[in-house]
Amino acid sequence: MKWMSFIAIPALVIGLMSCSKKKDEPATASTNITTTISSNLSTVSAGFAPASLAVSPSVQFSSLRENMEISSGGPCGTASFFDCQAILVRLYLTMAKQFVDMTNQVIAGVGSGLGQLADGASGSAASGDGYTFHYNKTDANNFAILGIKDSSSQPGIYLNVSSTVYTLKVDTAQMDSNGSTAKVSAVINYTDASTWSIDMMIDNPTCDANDVEAPSKIKIKLSKASGLWTGKAMMYHPRWANAGTPTCATTPSASTSVALYTDFVGNDSAAKASVYLIPVDQAGTTYSSYGLDNFCNNFGSVCSGGMSGVMTNYPNPFCATSSGSTFNSTCSSVDATVAAASYSAASNWTAPATYVSESVTLPSSLSIE
Repeated sequence: MKWMSFIAIPALVIGLMSCSKKKDEPATASTNITTTISSNLSTVSAGFAPASLAVSPSVQFSSLRENMEISSGGPCGTASFFDCQAILVRLYLTMAKQFVDMTNQVIAGVGSGLGQLADGASGSAASGDGYTFHYNKTDANNFAILGIKDSSSQPGIYLNVSSTVYTLKVDTAQMDSNGSTAKVSAVINYTDASTWSIDMMIDNPTCDANDVEAPSKIKIKLSKASGLWTGKAMMYHPRWANAGTPTCATTPSASTSVALYTDFVGNDSAAKASVYLIPVDQAGTTYSSYGLDNFCNNFGSVCSGGMSGVMTNYPNPFCATSSGSTFNSTCSSVDATVAAASYSAASNWTAPATYVSESVTLPSSLSIE
């Protein structure tokens, strides 16, 4: 699944506020009111990842099985499943960074149009491209835009700026003619260049016959504060090789699915991480018994040959640096700060039993017009 293929933003969104506004709304001088917001997001993007987890400019997130096989053609290339885990953390950061850039693109694009509207303006306008855009503008730091596809009467894009919290949600089924069904969401909370957070999710229910075991849900929570990047990544794979070779006709269930969760914290020198393979019916958020070293205890039906002896050699945590990764290491020999750092709060996890039914929801209307 080339995950970036379903979150392209059509050019019509960038030009949406060039639509005619209500005749009775006073206009202000044409000025881009989102310059400061865009600068904030550009700052986040520029310092998005520590050097120990440098982001890749182009990624393809393939199936869990491919990631467990050498020379699979997936994002890990010839790396083993274990060495791949540090690469996957880099991919998670790549995803989140591109969501920040996408949000920035939309916000910067509508700034001039919003600058033509007086504070307190609200209304709607047809785009001429099959969408109606509804807008509320309290002031330069508080506004919302909702795009509704005329032919389906369904929301396709929602942008909300509330002081320093920036929210973008997209339903690609309404915004894309290429058959995509993914919904994506990003909430960015900005304090300053050194302190910010992002909470993002991709929900793509359509199975790809060329990559049956790919995740259908991806959730990433990342924050930067006090010189540390701290995050959690959650993947839901509805069709996994736990019960033979799945196809798109396989109905997802507890026996055919798996959750791949990752905790990480790091700085430019090193990043400490723990990875968990969890049954999707797990309702709790304590995952210490689901490390790779316990794989055969938790998934005995797919543990064969000498796999048990191999897996026990890879207990959490692992230490990732720009040169590689080492399991059963807190990074103490590389960076004492990372070694002593805690992962983010357990409350940031969404238990697999809940996560499997979670989705991205766009509002059907703006509260004030």
